[in-house]
Amino acid sequence: MSEQSLAEIAARPHAERSTVPVYRVLYDGQCEICQGCVAWLKILDHESKTLPLPISPEVLSTVDSRLRLDECLRQLHVLSPEGEILVGWDAVASLARLFPSTRLIGTLGRLFPFRSLGWLLYGFVAANRYSLSKCRGGACRVAKPEAVRRQARLGAFWSCYTLGFFIRLPLVLCAGLKDAIRRVGIFTRTYHKRLDLLNGKLTILFLNGFLPNAVPLLFGELFTTVLYDGIAVDPGSPKMRR
Repeated sequence: MSEQSLAEIAARPHAERSTVPVYRVLYDGQCEICQGCVAWLKILDHESKTLPLPISPEVLSTVDSRLRLDECLRQLHVLSPEGEILVGWDAVASLARLFPSTRLIGTLGRLFPFRSLGWLLYGFVAANRYSLSKCRGGACRVAKPEAVRRQARLGAFWSCYTLGFFIRLPLVLCAGLKDAIRRVGIFTRTYHKRLDLLNGKLTILFLNGFLPNAVPLLFGELFTTVLYDGIAVDPGSPKMRR
């Protein structure tokens, strides 16, 4: 999505996007940790209570004139439906309170000593993330990891990318497990089956053997042969039929 489209979405009145009050979440689109957290946010937000927006000058100018690019790049900024700007750990706690599974974290995160601990932890992560590059988000573009690595301390570089990886790892594993279950279900329903259609004129055979059994389980690709009016047709891969 282009920056112009994002700016238009950010500026659109709440009523046009959703009947639910929207929290606009300004995050660094080039930060691995930020991307991982936004991925979790999208999973938790079943009612579209939030609108994640990658930081750029165009987006900030349409969201709120009080927002400053350099400040938004240092730490998370959230604009509440009431127009309140929440920053850093307070922004994280406010988002956590929106969802049942994280509401306890958000509630405790407002109280002493949990709020102080939250700010310490958030400050450490934000400082290491920002040290990767002073040129982030909408300020300019750093497309190659090698360029970022040369500008940053190696510890900060690898901690950012490693933490971002582990934040997203449960989502990746869950998606992989769901896909594996889907593949096994399809394989079980079609294993060595024969479908006779058009009064026997058309027959679809699901083949049996090492490759026809292994490939559907690993990749979801089914091995079939079509018999039509005495002619055998190899339909090939669905990905190559065009």
